Amino acid sequence: MFPVHYINCELDICDALWFEKQTGIIEVICDFPGVPNGRENLVYKAAQLLKDYSRTNDGVKVRIEKHIPVRSGLGGGSADAAAALRVLTNLWKVKISKQELLTLARKVGMDVCYSLIGGLALVEGDGSAVTSLPLYLPKACVLILVPFEEKPSTQWSFRQLSNNSVGIDIAKTDGMQKALKEKNQDVFFSSLHNDFEGPLTAHFPIIGQMKADLLHSGAKGTNLCGAGLAMAGFFVTKKEATLAQQVFKEKYKQAILGGMQ
Repeated sequence: MFPVHYINCELDICDALWFEKQTGIIEVICDFPGVPNGRENLVYKAAQLLKDYSRTNDGVKVRIEKHIPVRSGLGGGSADAAAALRVLTNLWKVKISKQELLTLARKVGMDVCYSLIGGLALVEGDGSAVTSLPLYLPKACVLILVPFEEKPSTQWSFRQLSNNSVGIDIAKTDGMQKALKEKNQDVFFSSLHNDFEGPLTAHFPIIGQMKADLLHSGAKGTNLCGAGLAMAGFFVTKKEATLAQQVFKEKYKQAILGGMQ
């Protein structure tokens, strides 16, 4: 995989997780299609790593109710794994430093370190280098379009990248940080970019269609979510975003309205 370099923020969209302490074993249950139960789930992996670290005899049953679109580049699995690390540290009364917890997060997956820290941040390297940015996000409503098509995997998306497609717009990342410092909304929107967008659009033209639909509906900027395939559109007013949501909720698998935080 290529090293990453991106600015990330949280959306006010989340899954719901229930934790029930039990003796010995770890169970993870989710009845949402496409989400694995048991050992293949990142929540299970996070719980097992913390259990091994602490050598506790405690176990847990975790039930996951999905609201974040699956395999769409929105990091729902990573967010759930980070939540599990936080909750189980308290539930099992594990004494662990923040740095040690981040080390476990890194072993779970690339985006789990960011999900553990959260907020507006610069993420670099293998995803474990997370620098919080004490800046203010522009006031914008985010409309996320999720297509019916699904990418094979995140690993597949990374294999579509090449030296010719990675980093050519890296100056926009610096431009975005400057725009955030100066509270320049126009430059923020024009700085949105994702190296995955070009290579993945060649395989999934729906990405270009979602982008065009959002811009035609009044979005000031768009950005492919993570390693795809969801597309985010940024609207200045909630009215415009809501109208667009009503139009696209029949055309696409999901049209989710949220805010940045």
